[in-house]
Amino acid sequence: MQNLVSDSAGTILVRRARAAELKAVRALARSTPMAAHWLPAAFEAYCFAPSQKSEAQAKALFVACSAATGMPIGFAAFSALAMVDPSGAPAAECELENMAVAAEWRRQGVGKRLLHAGMLWCSGQSGTSLWLEVRASNRGAIALYEQTGFIVSGRRTAYYAEPPDDAILMRKKLF
Repeated sequence: MQNLVSDSAGTILVRRARAAELKAVRALARSTPMAAHWLPAAFEAYCFAPSQKSEAQAKALFVACSAATGMPIGFAAFSALAMVDPSGAPAAECELENMAVAAEWRRQGVGKRLLHAGMLWCSGQSGTSLWLEVRASNRGAIALYEQTGFIVSGRRTAYYAEPPDDAILMRKKLF
């Protein structure tokens, strides 16, 4: 899946991440205090096809890359847990598990493009809802999620450590 958007430097390409880009994605996560700082194996699970043991959960990692450098300037990690709805139809509960955009690229539509790519992927997984948790102090991210149709569904007190913060739970119905 590719999704091009114009920016002041040319274009930004949003697509599934490649294994060769994981080092740059991890560096971007580490440079973003609000992002989850996963171990390398956690990121790898999003780039490879699921094993037969874990077919009930699909994962996808999207990157936004600068056309000028080809380097990732943002990423978003999604998962879909397969289930069956009450009518017997296939369905999935989806989650945005991690996301970051490089500081110099924020507020330029990169986050929206990553969310859009993930929502399309979730819909393709028969996703009915997309869930996320966000630090209560991350006002920019909360505003982005609200602009894209997420609503607050709960709060987890003292959920995050280093630094301590509450988690705001948000949900968006996909269809």
